[in-house]
Amino acid sequence: MDQPNARKIHLKPIPLLGGLAIYAAFIAALLLFGNRFGLTELISILVGASLMSFLGVWDDRRDLSPWLKLIGQFLAASILVVTGVHIGTFPGRR
Repeated sequence: MDQPNARKIHLKPIPLLGGLAIYAAFIAALLLFGNRFGLTELISILVGASLMSFLGVWDDRRDLSPWLKLIGQFLAASILVVTGVHIGTFPGRR
């Protein structure tokens, strides 16, 4: 359980590692329903999501500095940008 303190915004204890269930469901959906033809994009999403999940678990276990978390988030986003992953609002447009 994560106890409230000066660094946290919650006022009541909350369970830790809740992001693991979200991560597992996301990865399962990605593997089951993902586009198999975009293997590079699929792998980069898996790597980026795994990095973010690892950072979340690590932060739950040991309080990471905000700078270290920011660097990890930047690295995960950079992996997606470098491999060309993008989200389009309208199908067929880039």
